[in-house]
Amino acid sequence: MSDRGYFVVVCGPDGSGKTTLARVLVDRADRRGKYFHFIPSPPNLLYDSLHVDPALVEKNRFPGSRFLGLLRIGRNLVRAWAAYLLAIRPAVQAGSLVVGDRWLYGYIAQPLALKFNGPEWVARFVLRMMPQPDLVVVLDAPPEVIHGRKAELSIDEIEAERRHWARIVGPTVTLDARRTSAELADETLTRLALGPKFRVYPPGLGHVLIPTKPKAAALVGSTLYTAAHTRGLLAHRIGRGMLRAFGTGWLPMAGEAQVPFEDDHREALVSFIRENGLNPDDIALCTRTQGERGGYSVLVLSDAKPIGFVRIGETGELESECRALDLLDAFAPETFRYPKLIAKSTLGSLDLVLQSVVLEGYHRPPRHPPLQEILAEVQAALGSFPKQPNTPDHWVPMHGDFTPWNLRQNGGHLSLIDWESVEWGPPLGDQVLYEAASLALSRRSPSRSFNSEAAGFWLERFEPAENSRDARLTKRLREVLQP
Repeated sequence: MSDRGYFVVVCGPDGSGKTTLARVLVDRADRRGKYFHFIPSPPNLLYDSLHVDPALVEKNRFPGSRFLGLLRIGRNLVRAWAAYLLAIRPAVQAGSLVVGDRWLYGYIAQPLALKFNGPEWVARFVLRMMPQPDLVVVLDAPPEVIHGRKAELSIDEIEAERRHWARIVGPTVTLDARRTSAELADETLTRLALGPKFRVYPPGLGHVLIPTKPKAAALVGSTLYTAAHTRGLLAHRIGRGMLRAFGTGWLPMAGEAQVPFEDDHREALVSFIRENGLNPDDIALCTRTQGERGGYSVLVLSDAKPIGFVRIGETGELESECRALDLLDAFAPETFRYPKLIAKSTLGSLDLVLQSVVLEGYHRPPRHPPLQEILAEVQAALGSFPKQPNTPDHWVPMHGDFTPWNLRQNGGHLSLIDWESVEWGPPLGDQVLYEAASLALSRRSPSRSFNSEAAGFWLERFEPAENSRDARLTKRLREVLQP
């Protein structure tokens, strides 16, 4: 065990060995091992050794009242939060290994046992709202093996449970229950110690990964989320408030598949940053919100403060952005701030671009931005940006992704970020995109038609999206731009 504590949940079909694994984990942690079954209950919220309430082990096998089940799951969500704040979180902060048996995940895999007869989407919503563990260990084995240990369950019942446990989302790892409890404990502890130490923010969208601790670093990492519509901005304010109050424990833990680092990429990235005079002690990650775009960004933190921003993409993807930042530096616009290019490097097939940080604290789209002045400076600064062959003579250089999620107000400053889409386009291209995106986000109808050339330019770009992240916004943008 390291100096920091962990919260791990063990679950799986009855007979898979959850109790045995939990006992070994608690024993391995010695005096820092804590255990609870389902939800910690007073007066003894957490136990130093395994304690299973027989009333909870006895399984209900008949559907109860749907109404009572909905009330019960809501009550248990409140109980889970109270137990987390009063017992689990303090124990983890004190360096303990807290092992939970099932937690609330049984509402997905064993709803009848918990007298829940409501729709599954309600259970999944509750699971998203509850405090999140660092790791969920799902024990699994062939149904014949489990049946041999738990003969009162039929093969069909075991198969059904296995399918449901496999659908648990979050920082899960499925381990073979046929292995010895010692081997399972070893792997669990190894994954806790070496696994990704990021939480997913915001919980619904999940493309920003912030450090698990300290709280101040997590709060800084949340600035990577560029909320643009009213609901997103409200959720962002609430989320930042919860980070200040409760830290990151209420956020889902990032799974290995969500962290884009490969092999020794993190070490190479840190070396690149240090070579350029920065001394990082933590990072936050932002993957693409648009499903069709690759790459990701890294916010470099030192002493819980942002000190640098690294854009990472496939070879050649960031060339336009580097040229644009050089041109902006030579022009020095006055109406907006922009990232300063610090250094470039490569990492295998990836390009790394280190930039200065322009967004800190809470930021939002400006309410009444001076679009004409901003776009005049953008065009003037990018006047020597290379043209593609056969570019119409009357076209002008554009930001190319001039939207409310890239034009941000941060205190009394305007900042324009994400310059990788710079290109030449119709004279009103940037302005039409900004106005159309603002309307799409607000769900308002256009009061006038857009410039036909610029609207047609963007309609060609916004093909109907198959990716669920993009489809709704793309559809709305097309509706707004249609003549």
